[in-house]
Amino acid sequence: MSSATISNPVATPATTTNYTLVVTDANGCVSAPSAPVTVTVFQQPAAPAISASGPVSFCQAKPVTLSAPAASSYLWSTGATTQNLIVNQSGNYTVQITDANGCTSATFGSLPVTVHALPAAPVINADGPLTFCDGGSVNLTATGSGNILLEYRGFYNQHS
Repeated sequence: MSSATISNPVATPATTTNYTLVVTDANGCVSAPSAPVTVTVFQQPAAPAISASGPVSFCQAKPVTLSAPAASSYLWSTGATTQNLIVNQSGNYTVQITDANGCTSATFGSLPVTVHALPAAPVINADGPLTFCDGGSVNLTATGSGNILLEYRGFYNQHS
C-alpha cells in the first residue's frame, strides 16, 4: 500500500458551504467522496447604532445615557462592557458589539457628545445696607462673565 501526501485545502467561503473531497491516485483511480463537511459562516454585525436618552449637547451636571442595541457583549471606547453608558463629559463615544455567534462588529458605532461648562456664579453687590426698616430699599447689581441673564429667586414681602 502506498501513501500520498495531500496538501490541505483552505476554505474561505463567504456563505455557509458543504465540502466533500475525492482523491485521484497516480493510476487515475478516484476514491468515493468523503463524508460532507459543512463550513458555517456567520456575517459580522453591522456597526451598532447608538441611541441617547436625551440631548447629546447639554450643560454639566445633566448626564445622558447612551445605549447600544441588544448583543451578547459590548466594548465602549471608555472600556465599559455594559449595554448602557452614562456620560457627563464631551467626547466621541464608540461601541463595538459581539453577537450570539461570537462575531464582532467590524466597525464601531459612534456618537459625539458635547457638554457645556456652567457659567461662573455671578457676584451680587449692594450699594447700601442689607438690613433696613419698612420703606427702605437697596440697589442690587450683579457682575459676572459672558452673557448674563438675571433671574430673581427669592421672596418679596410687601406690607400694606
